[in-house]
Amino acid sequence: MSKFLTTTERSSLFALNLRDFLKGAGYAVISAVVIFVADLFKAGPLAFDMVLLASVGKVALATLIAYVAANFLQNSKGNFAPEQ
Repeated sequence: MSKFLTTTERSSLFALNLRDFLKGAGYAVISAVVIFVADLFKAGPLAFDMVLLASVGKVALATLIAYVAANFLQNSKGNFAPEQ
C-alpha cells in the first residue's frame, strides 16, 4: 500500500500510484475549465445550464480516464514498452 501512496517516482508497467491520479485529476480540471469557457463564449453568457455542465463533466471524466489508462500502459521510463 505504501508504494501506491508514493508521489515522487513513476509507476511501473501495469501499475498506478497516487501521482498518476493526482496529475490525471489536474488535467481533468484544466480540460473542464477550457471546455466550459469555450462553450460560454460560443453560446453567450446566459447559456449556463445543466446540459453545459453535463458536457463539461463528460470531458473531464474522459480526460481523467485517458490519462490514467496511458500511465497504466507506460513503464517507469514513460515508454509504451515492457521493461527490459
